[in-house]
Amino acid sequence: MSETNPAANGAASACINALTVGGSLQIQDVEAMRERLRRLFDGLGPLCIDVGDLLAVDTAGVQLLVALRLDAARRGRELYFRGESPRLDQALDLLGLRGAVYGAQRHGV
Repeated sequence: MSETNPAANGAASACINALTVGGSLQIQDVEAMRERLRRLFDGLGPLCIDVGDLLAVDTAGVQLLVALRLDAARRGRELYFRGESPRLDQALDLLGLRGAVYGAQRHGV
């Protein structure tokens, strides 16, 4: 899988708004994560979401990430995903939502 890594293209130094999503992003986690993401949008510059430690995700978590991508686009903010989460990629592929979350950042396997 190909990834646009902010560190590789120089955007990382501008990416001071970073958030690690680890462990679980399931229905019971979404409300707390939504609040963390809201605070992330309060800053300026690109948004970086690290999903490398994400072990479990359900459709509520995927929905939150789709909404994040749409909100970032609506606000004119760049959004980068870092790390590899096989569970997230599997869920996105199953639901046909890889492009809706990653945009042009990651390409098909």
